[in-house]
Amino acid sequence: MTLALDLVSISLAVVALATSTVFVVRQTTFMRHGNEMPVSITLYQEYRSADFQRAQNYVLYSLAADFGPESGLSNLADEARIPSSQVAAFYTNLGALVALGLVDEKFAVSLLGSAAHRTWNILEPYIFREREIRGDRDTLAFYEDFVCRTRENHPLTKAYGLKFKRVNSDGHPPPVTSQS
Repeated sequence: MTLALDLVSISLAVVALATSTVFVVRQTTFMRHGNEMPVSITLYQEYRSADFQRAQNYVLYSLAADFGPESGLSNLADEARIPSSQVAAFYTNLGALVALGLVDEKFAVSLLGSAAHRTWNILEPYIFREREIRGDRDTLAFYEDFVCRTRENHPLTKAYGLKFKRVNSDGHPPPVTSQS
């Protein structure tokens, strides 16, 4: 009888331990997401700001026509250096937060990965030249890492299992079909 009672007690203790472990893991996850949210909102607000959008549009549509990459980034004229540095710094900060696990990769890549990738395609020769000038191959490495994560996780539907609802070419949602 004592053996049966001991086994029941041990079983209950194991169940209690397992339950508490599950709760601790869930609570930690909730806390992590709670800490990510203010950072994510701040980043997205900066991304949407008129100042950042002007800088990004300059990089995307004017930088290469105005200046070649031979001087890197830091030696560009102010009208090119300031917006280019602003864009590179933004994506570097975002990349650092992702690489250090402070912002969820799935969230960051899904929302801002394609924009980071588009600007990287323009800035890449300037960044590589900047690295040569400085003799520092880690210059803007977090930005590069973020772009690599974006490339590796494309398309989002496969990488992250996202399922997007789509509209028809006429702009209306597809008709609802009944399940039999």
